[in-house]
Parts: sequence; C-alpha cells; structure tokens
Amino acid sequence: LPDIRANGTVSGTFPVELQGANVFIRDAILRADEEGGTIAYTGSVADAASQADERVDMAFRALRNFEFSVLEVGADGNLTGSMMITLELVGTSPDVLGGAPFAFNIGVDSELSKLIRSSQSVTGTDWLAEVSNGALTGNAAAEDDDDENATTGDNPSDP
Repeated sequence: LPDIRANGTVSGTFPVELQGANVFIRDAILRADEEGGTIAYTGSVADAASQADERVDMAFRALRNFEFSVLEVGADGNLTGSMMITLELVGTSPDVLGGAPFAFNIGVDSELSKLIRSSQSVTGTDWLAEVSNGALTGNAAAEDDDDENATTGDNPSDP
C-alpha cells in the first residue's frame, strides 16, 4: 500500500467463495502476533484530513510512528457488492501525548468496488473510537495542552 510502512507478523483466515460473478469473503480475520509491530502512515490524505479537526490531526500524527500491541483486520461480504471492513488498532506513538495509548476501532460498510473505482475517500471524526489520556477519551476535545507540545513524528521508524 502506498504511503504505509508496517512491520510485524499476522496470521488468520481469509475464506473466499466464488458464486457466478460474485466473490464473497466470509468472516476473514487477520491478527498480529503477540509481539505487535509498527505502522507508519505518511500519506497526503492525512495532511488534508488533519485540517478538519484537532482530534483527527492528533490521530494522524500518532499514525506516523505507531507501535501497536493489537492489530486485527476483518472482512466480510461480496467484493462486487456490499463489504464490511473492520480494523482494531491499539498501541502508542512516542511522538503524541507522551506515548499515551490510542485505540482505533474503524468499520467501513460500503460497496467497496464502487468506492475504489470512484477514488472516493472518507474523512471525519466518527471513526475515532477512543483516544485515551486522562481527560481525553472518545470524542471529547483535548482539555490539556500535552498535544500542543507533541512533535509531528516526521521520522517514522523503519520496519
């Protein structure tokens, strides 16, 4: 994937079923091993989305240098129709909020093939399920100044 670097090991199941012109993914799940890993997302979408909201900016800054302990990706549905993609990502970024834990729970239920063909992207804050640091939880606004002093994490760790 462009603009993403990742390091770690995943395992799981990815059942595929062909029915005529339809390709179904049936309850696929990929999980990172116990040792976790790292993810660095440095794409331009992050820069544009970060303009929308302080919490979105904080989340994307964290994802530039993210050390995860939990990574779980799920997929279920018809590749030519409706598809549900889920992501659970738990970990920390040493560059944001002093390394406080972040928990991302993202779900996209869409006609994936149409979304890809139209090159649409979804931005907003609803997908931010939880950012935990004392007073900062869920969709609550940052009440302390820790995030103002955080660096941008422009040098993500190499995988």
